[in-house]
Amino acid sequence: MAFYREDDALAASSRDLKARVESEFVLGADDWAFTWVLHKKPLSTNPATDPATFWAAKPAGATHRGAVPFYPASVPKLFWLVALEAWLEAGKLQESAMIDRARRDMIGWSSNEATNYLIDVITGTTSGPELPDMDFSQWTQRRFAAQKFFMGWQWPELVDINLVQKFCDDDRYGREREFVGVNGWNHNRLTTDAASRILIAIMGGVAISLARSERMAAICHRSLDPADRAADPSNQVDGFLGEGLPAGAKLWSKAGLTLWTHHEPSSWRRHDAAYVELPSGQAFMLAVFTQGRAQAENKSLLPFIGRWVAARVEDGI
Repeated sequence: MAFYREDDALAASSRDLKARVESEFVLGADDWAFTWVLHKKPLSTNPATDPATFWAAKPAGATHRGAVPFYPASVPKLFWLVALEAWLEAGKLQESAMIDRARRDMIGWSSNEATNYLIDVITGTTSGPELPDMDFSQWTQRRFAAQKFFMGWQWPELVDINLVQKFCDDDRYGREREFVGVNGWNHNRLTTDAASRILIAIMGGVAISLARSERMAAICHRSLDPADRAADPSNQVDGFLGEGLPAGAKLWSKAGLTLWTHHEPSSWRRHDAAYVELPSGQAFMLAVFTQGRAQAENKSLLPFIGRWVAARVEDGI
């Protein structure tokens, strides 16, 4: 059962969105997925005091293939952000200047090196040459630490996801290549439903604790100011959902993009998971995953979707 409830008006709008996007961009139904959730109150100024009550008050939502796993590019970095805070909360790790730097760079400009450093710190694993069978088995079990942690949450949205792989700009080597498996069968996998729920948990104040959620939300915030964006080519706004938002909107997000990585299963993806608060006070969560070279290289697709959805929300759906 999804964390959101079905709503007839939103379902009709989501069908309109699907038809418009597939027509406008010659997009096949299997080439993308989205999850769209409406919030009655802005989450950034109305944090939850009780997680059970927060999730029981299901927001209206609609989806196209929201439970279908995609290779998720950098969007799973949201989960590693939450895992880091969980390890710190439990005393398994201690804050340091390097951890803080990596935390910010992982989300702020989507540094793979920063993320992979945190994966090593959290799981006690490192990359390198192939390992003997026994050592590799033990290494594999340690790499699954965060995956096991999230499975303990028992969210149905997490059943078919995979979070165990590092983030690479090209192909993998050594134990990382062995771990990803033949034809990439063990690659990271994520759905737009799962991406939506983790970002909503952060914004709603129920990811680990309110204080830690607020720190994570601050890191996920994106400036929509044109000058700020021009000064930061890796802003994760331009070419993504945030580019289509109206002036005065507020954005918290994590984008993902892979072009050609020399490994087909991880190539050609353009994704975004965005929580948005509009100047009118209306708020929504929108996660969009796309696959295929045409979609990955198209810098207009996600801004078009962000603009269309924001306009519908402002018009009352």
